[in-house]
Amino acid sequence: MMMALVFAAALQAELPPSSVTLSPVPDPVLSRLLDGVALDRVGVVIHDRGEFFFPGGRYVVQGRATSVGRYRVSGSRICTRIREYPEKCFRIFTDNRGRLFSDDMFKDGHVSEVRFVPVLSGR
Repeated sequence: MMMALVFAAALQAELPPSSVTLSPVPDPVLSRLLDGVALDRVGVVIHDRGEFFFPGGRYVVQGRATSVGRYRVSGSRICTRIREYPEKCFRIFTDNRGRLFSDDMFKDGHVSEVRFVPVLSGR
């Protein structure tokens, strides 16, 4: 049920028109973006989960429990790993208006808009 709600909300998010060109965000720019931020998936409501990126590659997921892992940036991708779980990677793109998009949500060639929101705690 929760996944259906997340998917329905994701469909309502503003996706770029097919005529808009998306460009991969260069690694140095992406690395600077991940300096004490929360990942906000625009138009997607996930009430019990937050993803946070901190300097030095520290990655925190908060939900029913808090998990701490590592992230790395490579090839315009953010790759995260927590304990023994497999690494998960997703690409970040930008459009001509400066909006950011991720390819990780649908795994079918579609992208969803994301924002990196500064946070003050957890450093």
